[in-house]
Amino acid sequence: MNPIQPSPLKQGDLIYITAPAKAIERAHIDLAVELIEKEGFRVLLSEHCAGQHHYFSGTDEERRMDLQTGMDHPDVKAILCARGG
Repeated sequence: MNPIQPSPLKQGDLIYITAPAKAIERAHIDLAVELIEKEGFRVLLSEHCAGQHHYFSGTDEERRMDLQTGMDHPDVKAILCARGG
């Protein structure tokens, strides 16, 4: 059985960043976006990527919706977890 392998990323591809677990400081997210865009990729942040709910980035439902949004988005070629996950 052959494993499913995604196509390699290429410049211009859209990378989705979400924080499905612990909250992360906005400065860390901004740095990641800057570095990824420098490599020629486009970046889309999840709605609650920089959110805060207790020590999480959002409620369980917000974090679930953020991850599902990335998986459902037709242009997203890769999903990165900002922290945890």
